[in-house]
Amino acid sequence: MNENITSVVVNGKVLGVKNGCVLVICGHGNDAGAFWKKIEECTAADFAAAKETDVVAGWGITPWGDSLDDESAKTTTEQDEYKNSFDKAVDFLAHCKGEDFLELVRYARAHGNRFFNCVKEVANCVNADDAYCSALILLSRPLGEVVEQKAFELFAKVDESDLCEENFLDFWKSLQTISYFCG
Repeated sequence: MNENITSVVVNGKVLGVKNGCVLVICGHGNDAGAFWKKIEECTAADFAAAKETDVVAGWGITPWGDSLDDESAKTTTEQDEYKNSFDKAVDFLAHCKGEDFLELVRYARAHGNRFFNCVKEVANCVNADDAYCSALILLSRPLGEVVEQKAFELFAKVDESDLCEENFLDFWKSLQTISYFCG
């Protein structure tokens, strides 16, 4: 990818580009976060959450690209650290027991979209909602759109009854088993 490109159009949306990456926004309000992701690694959801170019002027992008001064190197390192901690949280959530997954989700929903600090694998994750949804996507998306949609439908009904929770936990275990043997 040409690193001097400063914008791309995806699905009619003009996205700012910096060093071959788009800025993907996660979360809402005070819990919002963002990370840079290579264009070629972005999913449709990443493009939908990517920031449009109205802030590009503030990045100081020139036709020759950005210089790699010390300040931008620090920012990249911080972004890489955040992305790494987010990826670790998603991986942990996708591979934990279903009961533990639901307990972490319920805690996060009750505590401002933050995970329990004592669970080191998810403690640094700024946006719990994005992490647990990404874990569900990680397990279900490879099996197709219908399976992914069913996973989210079951997940949305977990708190309605014990039977709904039991069905979700069975589905979760099945997704993990398929992922383990086919992934």
